[in-house]
Amino acid sequence: MELVPTSEEATPPEVTEATPPPKVTGGKELRSLLNESTEAPFSDTVREEFGDEPGDEEEGDMEDMVLKEHEASYNAAMTSGKLWCGAVTILLIMLLVMLFVDFGGDCDDDKDGDDFEGGAGVEYYRNIIDSHEMTTLTLVRGSGLCSQLMNVMGQKIYYTEHDRGFIVDDNEYGYSWNETVGMIKGFFTPKFPVLAKGEWKEVFQRHFGVPDYAKVFQLGTRRPLQKGKVEIMSSLFQGYRNAFEQEYGTNGDTLYNRFVQEACSSFQLNPRAKAEIEYLIQRNGIPNLREGTSVAFHVRRGADQKKEHTIYPGKNYVEKLLKVAPNKNIDSCFVSSDDFSAVYEVNAALEHYGVNCTVYHLTRAEASGLENDLAYENFENALEFFADLYLMTDATYFVGTFDSNVATVVSLWRACKYKDAPHYANSYGIDKEDWYYRLH
Repeated sequence: MELVPTSEEATPPEVTEATPPPKVTGGKELRSLLNESTEAPFSDTVREEFGDEPGDEEEGDMEDMVLKEHEASYNAAMTSGKLWCGAVTILLIMLLVMLFVDFGGDCDDDKDGDDFEGGAGVEYYRNIIDSHEMTTLTLVRGSGLCSQLMNVMGQKIYYTEHDRGFIVDDNEYGYSWNETVGMIKGFFTPKFPVLAKGEWKEVFQRHFGVPDYAKVFQLGTRRPLQKGKVEIMSSLFQGYRNAFEQEYGTNGDTLYNRFVQEACSSFQLNPRAKAEIEYLIQRNGIPNLREGTSVAFHVRRGADQKKEHTIYPGKNYVEKLLKVAPNKNIDSCFVSSDDFSAVYEVNAALEHYGVNCTVYHLTRAEASGLENDLAYENFENALEFFADLYLMTDATYFVGTFDSNVATVVSLWRACKYKDAPHYANSYGIDKEDWYYRLH
């Protein structure tokens, strides 16, 4: 069994289930593969292709957007366009100056705009509010990334199907693209309104008399705050969860397929984010998991998991795999975990059961499963986590725990790629047989 570490050091020694994994020190952290510049924390290769910010790239099949393999091809492709880009930049600056002069002053005079950072403009949101009896503004803050993705998808389903306006503000959420672009617009292709930085104050606080963030998050988890036709709530509001469960339940094929529609529509990676993720994966020597037969394991060992749920040993995940793929013909195995020892557990179990695959992972050597997820919210950690999710989505089989929102979200994304595969697109839980929306 070949275990491929992210470090450039030698392959760790063979271990067994009964032997505690050795503490690995040194080694290259994933973040060292990224540029250290805080102004542009992206790879040179991807930056030359896409620029420093997520743009309005043409939408389409995300499967067709593949990162080029060699930096030389990027440089050659971009050389001919540099002068043209410079001219366009100057023209855009002149245009922005003209717009400022023509429409400066009070925001009531602002026009709708297409600028990514500037947002849609006051009139855009006012039209949403005016065209509905009630509009829900969901504020994303706190909680894990996959938990928040499920919250936003669920609230969009619930409120739009009740003919409400639906707007999301994720600018206070730690996982973001950068200081000016939040997580949802930075990584995905949302088909619903998402506030840009600064629009909270200019649109809702100033024009609609809505309280500031502090008051919202102090009260919003207990009950919504309503002013006129706008209802503001935290994405963690329990009242919504109770209402959703009463009307839709928490499991079943119908609900799963409804969430799949949202995941495949508004939560596909945009080309810029996908290029960054693929670059990180390639730099770590992980192959395309869609070539050949592969499996991805998600082993959750975080503090919340240890307090709230059962901790399963690595052999349980491999035993589940063998129930659905008994021939053991697996080429590549990927292990995602917040605990480095889990990588060794799964590797030892694969050896024990004779599954001769190459094992890959992106888990840092110092990860022990005890960290507070929210303490690591930044672009680099978000990118690493999205790379894990990307690989778990790509693999032929996925084995995790449905008590974790990671498995819940991954099984949705997998249905976008493996549409005809059985059992939630070949997604399997060692704790529960069926997918469910964890509301409590």
